[in-house]
Amino acid sequence: MRPPVEPEFFTSPGQSNSHHVAIYYGRNDKGHDLILHAPQTGQSVTIAPLWEGEHLDVRRFSIPADPAEGKRL
Repeated sequence: MRPPVEPEFFTSPGQSNSHHVAIYYGRNDKGHDLILHAPQTGQSVTIAPLWEGEHLDVRRFSIPADPAEGKRL
């Protein structure tokens, strides 16, 4: 299971530029993944189900370790 507050970067298949960013919110009582996002520019931020049926590549980026301290930043 993904941790809440993890950013999700959405790209279309075969593309490298993200066209949408959301924050993973968790799962609802039916087990559906939820995201926190603004559906379109100018709209309010909402909690919504992660899109189903649409093929998207979701990218996650890890925070690199601090080599001086040997732990994550």
